[in-house]
Amino acid sequence: MAQALPTKFDYNPYTMSSSVVISPDGKLIASCVTESMENNFLDSCLVVWKQDTNGKWKSKQLNTEQMYVSAINNAGEIVGDASNKKGQRTPYFVSPDGEYEMIELLSGTVSGNAYGINNEGMVVGICNDPPGPDAAVRPFVYYRGEQTALKLPKGNEYSLVYAINDAGQIAGLAEVRFEDRKEKNEEAGEEEPVGKARAFVGRPTSEPDGGPPESRSHECSW
Repeated sequence: MAQALPTKFDYNPYTMSSSVVISPDGKLIASCVTESMENNFLDSCLVVWKQDTNGKWKSKQLNTEQMYVSAINNAGEIVGDASNKKGQRTPYFVSPDGEYEMIELLSGTVSGNAYGINNEGMVVGICNDPPGPDAAVRPFVYYRGEQTALKLPKGNEYSLVYAINDAGQIAGLAEVRFEDRKEKNEEAGEEEPVGKARAFVGRPTSEPDGGPPESRSHECSW
């Protein structure tokens, strides 16, 4: 049975654009909702709903940032993206108390998104190169202030990462060129390396209890 979540106003366009996410244990829900309506001007805030012992969902405002919400873990840590001062999308992390932290972009990139967070607080997302013919999307892993680029095998031309679970496994998508496989390009009249879109999983190089999260890297293969 569906149950409506309480909001300050009935009109919540930010909820449609920012998404609604639920924690793995089903006890927390997060989204952006309308915080004020004055002179036909809408402003939003980030809220978290928590279910009480009577089964009713109670809302708590975390901050007044307008953001796209991608994921929330069982601790109430939230990730997503928001516009920076230049109007570019930037990945962010929000603590259970509402403290807002922009995740630093990888060197040479201009925008990004955070898509997933596990219960250990490890975040995955992407950073985007400046627009251009050779622009790429570069996946990253972030943990407690430390960010590293996800290492992918040779042949990767374009890649996204969408989620990370409590075992540290990362799920994503990659556009891969196989230099050892050729197919004829009828338009160009010559053979070219085969290009394929592949879903992939990145596995941590050690078990979750085999060392601190910041010491681990991930191994990916096509």
